[in-house]
Amino acid sequence: MDDYDISEWDRVFAVNVTAPLLLSVGLKSILNPNAVIINMVSTDGQKGSFSSISYAASKAALINLTDSLAINLGYDEKKIRVTAVCPGWVKTFDENDPASSEMVPFISRSTGSQLCPLGRFAEPKEIANVVSFLLSDKASFISGGFIPVHGGYSSVSFDLYAESGRNFDGYHPEEAVRIQKEKMSQ
Repeated sequence: MDDYDISEWDRVFAVNVTAPLLLSVGLKSILNPNAVIINMVSTDGQKGSFSSISYAASKAALINLTDSLAINLGYDEKKIRVTAVCPGWVKTFDENDPASSEMVPFISRSTGSQLCPLGRFAEPKEIANVVSFLLSDKASFISGGFIPVHGGYSSVSFDLYAESGRNFDGYHPEEAVRIQKEKMSQ
């Protein structure tokens, strides 16, 4: 924390909070009545974070922004719905290749699926299916809030998980820490 880079905070908030606000407000005049705006939040926005403070805080802000936009655009004559999808870990990487993704640290890749009650990462198509549903008439009364698509991850209490005696079969903290340190030193 002593050497926290505030420019990283500004950059992440610009992308994850300011951009969705500007797009929503800027596009409102050309959106059709009953249009839908879907924001992509994250389970990180529901908890604090050790390694990605700006990301977690920005996703928490986007959750609130989604509700604020849902109120303001819902009461508008166009009745625009605004909601969000809240994914947990999504398999956008090769689980065996530490260098395959900067988005998900290797330490999370090696344990994430075990900490999810469904025992795996979401496939990108599963997130897309929820977005498709939210865009459909079947979701015509959903506005505000977010739809969790995380396989139950946010329901897990990790201290109780550890107390249960379950082990982390794929958890190799020494290897993950070494890889992260190598990346940071480059």
